[in-house]
Amino acid sequence: MVFKFTNSQSIYGSVTALVIFLMAGIASSAEGSHFIEPAVAESGLSSSETDAANSEDNALLESLNNKAADLITVGELSRARGKINRALDIAKEIGDDEGKAFAYGNLGNYYTTKGQPDSIIIHLQDPFERLTHTSKWINVGNLIATAHRTKGDYSEAIRLYLELLEEAKEQQNYTLEAGIRQNVAGAYQSLGETSTAIDFYLSALELAEERMDSLVLGVLYDNLGVINMEIENFELAEGYLEKALTISEELGNMRYIIASSINYGILLKETERFEESIEMFLNALNSGEKIGNIITPIQARYNLGAVYNEMGEPGKALQYFQESYDLSIEYGVVIGQFYNYTGMGQTYKHLGDLESSKDYFERSLEIAQSMNNLDLTREVSKELYRVNEMSGDTTSAFLYLQRYAELTDSLSQTEREQALARQEAVLGLRLERENRELAEQALVSQQRTLAITIILLVVIIAALLGVLFLYRNIRKVNGELHVKQDELEKVNKEKDKLLSILAHDLRSPLSDLQSVVYLLQEGALDKDHLDTVLSEADFKLQNGISILGDYLQWALNQKQGLKPEIKPCNLYNFTEEIIRREQSSIESKNIKLTNEIPSDLLAYADENMLRVIIRNLVSNAVKFVEDEGQVKISLRVENDTVTVKVSDDGVGIPNEKRNTIFKSFGESSLGTQGETGTGLGLSICKDFIELMDGEISFGASHEGGTEFKFTLPKADVAELSNV
Repeated sequence: MVFKFTNSQSIYGSVTALVIFLMAGIASSAEGSHFIEPAVAESGLSSSETDAANSEDNALLESLNNKAADLITVGELSRARGKINRALDIAKEIGDDEGKAFAYGNLGNYYTTKGQPDSIIIHLQDPFERLTHTSKWINVGNLIATAHRTKGDYSEAIRLYLELLEEAKEQQNYTLEAGIRQNVAGAYQSLGETSTAIDFYLSALELAEERMDSLVLGVLYDNLGVINMEIENFELAEGYLEKALTISEELGNMRYIIASSINYGILLKETERFEESIEMFLNALNSGEKIGNIITPIQARYNLGAVYNEMGEPGKALQYFQESYDLSIEYGVVIGQFYNYTGMGQTYKHLGDLESSKDYFERSLEIAQSMNNLDLTREVSKELYRVNEMSGDTTSAFLYLQRYAELTDSLSQTEREQALARQEAVLGLRLERENRELAEQALVSQQRTLAITIILLVVIIAALLGVLFLYRNIRKVNGELHVKQDELEKVNKEKDKLLSILAHDLRSPLSDLQSVVYLLQEGALDKDHLDTVLSEADFKLQNGISILGDYLQWALNQKQGLKPEIKPCNLYNFTEEIIRREQSSIESKNIKLTNEIPSDLLAYADENMLRVIIRNLVSNAVKFVEDEGQVKISLRVENDTVTVKVSDDGVGIPNEKRNTIFKSFGESSLGTQGETGTGLGLSICKDFIELMDGEISFGASHEGGTEFKFTLPKADVAELSNV
């Protein structure tokens, strides 16, 4: 199996997993001139003078927006950013929402070219919600949806795309409809849902060809080239990619040229034209670095590594994979990390270093599973089956083979083949239509034949529209059923997981208690042993009760049954209460626990949630310190916010667990005396803190252990009498 790190382009927004696309803000002068007339300011100017000033502002704003769009197209980002900032200032000053939406669209395209999806979401989300009355609202929303898609949040991207698609259809804006349809297709393609992706691609292609929209056609040809390359239909893929590259060069759009070059380079590699492939990737790499795009260097270096792997030069391959991986880490590009792990795994497999190969494939499997990408998970499982089989680990090989088979069934290979067959049929119909049009031009003088042809076309189109209408309704119903089924499966899995963990975690303390009762009944314990056994049983029961409390709080929160009842709470009293409950654990380790919270300080919080939060943080601190260790509870007040800190000098948090520490059912580590946990406590703390409008974080403490801190609104001391 060969992993193809391709560029799947998007229309009117940012890229998918890694790339470049058409700009939402590009418009002709006519489109850029739809502005709201600003109100006349109260000043000493006459009415005619004010109108002239506003007219000059409108003209300047339109000029700035159009120039910014042109500069982004040719990759001159520094100059473009200056004009965007100035356009936004003018639009806000004169109250021109239409010009403001245009400028925000340019800003989104600026961050798209830079490869910064987080910045798109941060800067465009608020304007998107406030500018729904403007003509550029859909364009701005499309940029946000594509940013989610770039980050791997495909469900949110598809949700927003479909919302915008309905709006485009209602406005009868067929160009936008075609562009958004292709974006939806790209999102489904990233999820491995080839059948749905092809359906959306073909419907977008039909709309674009009807209107001869070269902007949309260029991107569609590129993406159809990618999808045909993935099924090894290389001849058809090359035809599409050549058309895409030609259109990109005619448009003079550097981002399109880079995207098509990357994909063409992959095709050249797949057809063993290695030298041409290397040249294509190096050109794309240089162009991407020139315009300041952070994604292209990651992608180009990975694909260079893949080419050298195919050429039997593992040293160069590993060098490029490592460079691409380092950039993926630096810029937080998760899909880049995945592909470079698989590349290194392939290289070490070819070198015969099966342990290293297995290690890299296992890392890539973790990423694929975290992205919920069944297609990538399936293919990595297949590679792990092969590597384990080669190393003689038949047990592991069988498990991965079983996983691969299950995923192959779930991805419905039959459905994919049917979708590809539909593509072949549509392409055949398109060829037939082109030939018919040529014949009609040759027989234009024969009026009777022309009239009959028109009537036949009308009948066919009406029939196709009827079929399309029925097909869309069926797909909509199937989509809703699919969503409901997924929700039900998720609920059942969470239920089964909860019951399984409860049975496991509560069996031990109950079994210990049963043993103590039996020894007491038999009179097998003297006074000294009795105190020791009862103390240990009490410690384990307290731990079991704490575990059960975590599960119950988590279950209630998942049912959305918890609503905070906010009131002033005395933080010192709550902390002392938790310390008393943890006293047996504290004494068993001879821990020095210091409570530095002032006795009269209040904060707004829900009492029960506050108890759960403090109990979990103190319990965790006690759990992970050695005997005679130190735990400190302190507090800082800033303006109207209090920050509670729980720090220790314990063993700290391993780096590999820092990204998942607040997730439900994470892997729980044993304490310094073998104390167990649920993997739920910190997840519950985070949920409760956020329900009370606070924040929680962690880091290294000054004593060398861990420091957790959370914030709450400060209450007035005068409220103390009500506590």
